[in-house]
Amino acid sequence: MISKSFSLSAPFKIMFIKPRVNTPVSVLDIPLGILSLSAYIKKYSSFPVQTHCLDLRLTQNSKILTQKIDTIQPHLIGISLMDCESNFLNDYQTVLEKYHKTISLVAGGPYATGHYETIIRTTCISLVIVGEGERSFLGLVQRLVCGQSLNDLQGLAWRSKEGTAIFNGKAPYIENLDDIPIPDYDLIPLDKYQGYHPNMNGVLAEHRYIPVMSSRACPFRCIFCHNMFGKKVRPRSVDHFIKEIKLLRYQYNIREFHIIDDYFNFDRKRMHAILDQIIQDNVTIRIAFPNALRGDQLCYEDILRLKQAGTYMINFAVETGSKRLQKKTGKHLNLDVILQNIAIAKKMGIITRGYFMLGFPSETRSELQETIDLACNSDLSMVSFFTVIPFKGTPLYEWSCSAYPQMKASQEADFWSSGELYSSATGLSLKRIKKLATIRFYSFQRLVRLMKNAPRKIYFFARFAHSAISILRS
Repeated sequence: MISKSFSLSAPFKIMFIKPRVNTPVSVLDIPLGILSLSAYIKKYSSFPVQTHCLDLRLTQNSKILTQKIDTIQPHLIGISLMDCESNFLNDYQTVLEKYHKTISLVAGGPYATGHYETIIRTTCISLVIVGEGERSFLGLVQRLVCGQSLNDLQGLAWRSKEGTAIFNGKAPYIENLDDIPIPDYDLIPLDKYQGYHPNMNGVLAEHRYIPVMSSRACPFRCIFCHNMFGKKVRPRSVDHFIKEIKLLRYQYNIREFHIIDDYFNFDRKRMHAILDQIIQDNVTIRIAFPNALRGDQLCYEDILRLKQAGTYMINFAVETGSKRLQKKTGKHLNLDVILQNIAIAKKMGIITRGYFMLGFPSETRSELQETIDLACNSDLSMVSFFTVIPFKGTPLYEWSCSAYPQMKASQEADFWSSGELYSSATGLSLKRIKKLATIRFYSFQRLVRLMKNAPRKIYFFARFAHSAISILRS
């Protein structure tokens, strides 16, 4: 599967692909996972490696993939796949089939992890990295180059001669995340990810921003989450993370950081150490948390320290206002505490948004109303009501299959779905419920306060107006 012209004296060429997303709102944040893989393999490979990244979100050229492959002539193509990017496999099937006999095709990411059997059975991709990718991907490249067997490489699923998918078992997680180098930011045209496009946070205080991670994994067992990184939080050291922040601030002129850990505040002492270092070293930045903070594990001192370090926005993942569903979903959130912390953040001038999920199997109309009432009666600045998504490989998927037998034969609901399975089972239109809940939430007083606190008001108003029109038209 490796080109016969390859020799250890020449660089082994890897071409990473970041697909477009098949959602109404196309978020354009940097491909952080790809940058981490690139940095890791460059550091630890025993032979020269050359990496390239094609981000299809940056171009409308339908022929760009073929053009880049022909120009670079990679030995291996790595495709990063989230669930919202899975259409890539169908859209570019003809292109991939053209090259799969001469170039090793590898898929990875959350979608590939949950659907490796389907990918291997139905596409020309014969290799899938399952779970955390760095160590397994490096091992795969080394074995392909050296002509070694893949039979015992942990973290790899592959196609047998009979066409079946064989999974070698999970790879051990990288315990010391400082062993992973700072992401390879020179791999991408960083300037093209700055500007006025949609981003994961939905709000920007500065023109130049970037998402960063200081840890991996989450110890909680919410039934709706992927499990890419395990259940033991593995942190980077404070020094290692601060080094990356300073590098991005002073070398790349990044002025805003979106922290996207699963659970940034799992260790209060460590969180304070990071924030104190930013404050003491006078690193003037803005900080937002698109996720990363568990809202009921914060206190006044934490929120004050976050504010002092530059935090201007916190997104709180509340999910449901139903105590029954908090328990059933494994979220186990203390709703009283999180509402108190939202109020504290409001008093400090921090923009807050709540994430809520509507349409769990067995969720009643009164429980839907509990969630909507909680959101509307809170001090949140913004809100997002989402349809419950049963991702394959999660306990929620199994629960949904039991509740909706017809789902087993149908495609999973996507991120922006109207919740047809729930609606057909209950007679309740989730689409209409979400629309009316959002309209109710944004009272005149709340909108005035939001516009007063919003940074870069013209940009914010444009994004907010676009979202509002989409909701009203739905």
